[in-house]
Amino acid sequence: MSILQNGVIFYVFSTSRKLRRQNYVNPVLLAMFDIVVSVCYIALMSVHVLALAYEIVWLMFIWHEYVRVVYCLQHVAMTISNFLLVIASVERYLAISTRNVQKRVLVTLVRNRRSVFSFIVVLSLLFKATMYFETAVLHLEHCPVMERILVIRVSYGKTSDMVRFWMRKLFTIILPFILLAFCNWRIVAQLRQRRSAWKESIRREIMRKNGMTTSPPPNAEWKRYAEKKGVRIATRTLVMVVGCYLLSNSVTTIINVWEFVDGETFKYKNFYAYLYASDIAALLTVVGCALRLPIYAINDHRIRKAIFRAFLRCRYRRVERLRDEVTADNLEKWSVIIVSNSLRSNLTGATGVLAAQVCSGCSADRRIVKA
Repeated sequence: MSILQNGVIFYVFSTSRKLRRQNYVNPVLLAMFDIVVSVCYIALMSVHVLALAYEIVWLMFIWHEYVRVVYCLQHVAMTISNFLLVIASVERYLAISTRNVQKRVLVTLVRNRRSVFSFIVVLSLLFKATMYFETAVLHLEHCPVMERILVIRVSYGKTSDMVRFWMRKLFTIILPFILLAFCNWRIVAQLRQRRSAWKESIRREIMRKNGMTTSPPPNAEWKRYAEKKGVRIATRTLVMVVGCYLLSNSVTTIINVWEFVDGETFKYKNFYAYLYASDIAALLTVVGCALRLPIYAINDHRIRKAIFRAFLRCRYRRVERLRDEVTADNLEKWSVIIVSNSLRSNLTGATGVLAAQVCSGCSADRRIVKA
């Protein structure tokens, strides 16, 4: 479901330049990395459960061949998505500010969007790419076939490993969670304040419009209101997307904080609870990716229209393809009929010519005999 919905988001935003301009963060990139996260989740969790449930030995061996690469790729894509949401929230927070310094920072971020995205990718690789070397596959020869291969996390007990582990947890999970919560709290508060101020200004403008000659025309006023409304819709959509992210990653944040406070008790004395909590956290991450399309469609009527137009385009292309196939089939049938008729007429004409020649030959022979 998440792959299908993010595929729709990817197609709609990639074919509509207007929608991409109205959102600071590129929804195409966010949808693309959400698709990667969802595919990796299926490859890691669903395939493993399927192999264990039906005891498919060859599928289990294939799973253990790619588990390290897919595990690393999933975390890199997840980190990039988190950083994209952080950048989007920071840009929205700077956009609603009235200070000139924050406006300059916003302009710098928007102008250097490619550099910011490249920095996000490099930072995500620095934090998460080493997870490939921190996981290993053990082969236990004396265990049953389905339990012979085990994936573990390698820890050498060095101080650098612990520092890298907790720095990764801090900068990729805990700190983005806190930053997103703060930015969205400020955005919501500012939106409420501006909504009340805008309603008051509209009321005053309507009251003064009849008596003031220097007031702006209604069309310009409505255009400015529509632009403000578009900004508010995009901001509210981002707030709901980030709120969904915060809810879906709250379990992951609680697990990481608990590991930091009392990791030994949580992991070993409550081992099965730790496993269940980890599975729920991974599932909630994918659910958060799947809820982005409903959030986009509920909040923004322009996205709803774009999705409807995309489905109409696909349906129209399918109908046109079927119509072309039917037309080509009919043309082929008519061409066969025309060719067969022309052949028949040609053969009939040739037969008539031959018959005339035979008849003329016979009459000549009869004249010779009579003579």
